[in-house]
Amino acid sequence: ELAVAPEPEAVDEEPEHEPELDPAAELVVRRDAATAALEKNLARRLKRELSDEQNEVLASLAAAKGAPKADDVLPAPEDHVARYQSLALPTLAAAATAGADLISTIAGPPAAPTTVADFADELAAELVAPLRERLDRAFDGASTPDDVAQSIRASYREWKGQRVDQIASHSVVAACNRGLLDRLPDGTLVRWVVAEGDSPSPDCEDNALAGSVVRGEEFPTGHTAPPLHGTCRCLVVPVELDAS
Repeated sequence: ELAVAPEPEAVDEEPEHEPELDPAAELVVRRDAATAALEKNLARRLKRELSDEQNEVLASLAAAKGAPKADDVLPAPEDHVARYQSLALPTLAAAATAGADLISTIAGPPAAPTTVADFADELAAELVAPLRERLDRAFDGASTPDDVAQSIRASYREWKGQRVDQIASHSVVAACNRGLLDRLPDGTLVRWVVAEGDSPSPDCEDNALAGSVVRGEEFPTGHTAPPLHGTCRCLVVPVELDAS
C-alpha cells in the first residue's frame, strides 16, 4: 500500500489589522462618507434636469420658424442660471450641515446656518455659461435643422458625462468644508489636510506645509478653505484634533 502523507497542521493566522488613522485623516474619511450620497444625488438631479432641458430645447427648435438662433430656443440667461441654482441649493445646504455635524463633539452649537447660495450660483454659472457657448456654435455651424438637433444632443450628452459629476462633487465638498469651519468658534487654530489618495496640486501642498492658522485667516494661497481645483478633496481641520 502507498503511504499517505499526513496533512499539514493548520496554522492559525493572525488577522491583519488596518493601520489606525490619525484623527485628521479619520475626519477626512468621515467627511467623504457624509458627502458621498449627496454628491451622487446632486449629479443625478443635474443630469435629469439637463435631459429635461434638452427635450424642451429640441421641442422649441422643431416649432421654430425659419433659421432660429440659440437664444430663440434657450431660456433667458438669467432664468437658465436660476434653474440650476435653485436645484443645487438644498443639497449644498445639506452638505454644509453634514460638515458642521462632523465636529459637533468638539464644537459648540451652530451660531447660524451656513450660507451656501454663492456656491449654488457658482455651480450654475459653471454649468450654464460654457453650455450656452457650445449650443451657440451648434446653431452657427449647422446647415440643416437635423444637423442642429444632432449637435444639441451631442452637447447635452457631453455635459451629462464627467463634467456634471466633477462640478457636483466640487460644490458639495466646498459646502461641507464651509459648514465645518463655520461650526468652529472664533480663534480656533486649523490646518490644511490633503486627503489620502488625492492628487494634490502644489498649492494644496504649500497650504498643508504652512502649519496652523486662525480659523478664517488665509493660507499661503490666499484661500481660507478647500477645494482649490476641480478634483481637490482637501480639508481644513481643527488643530486640537491632533491632541485628542
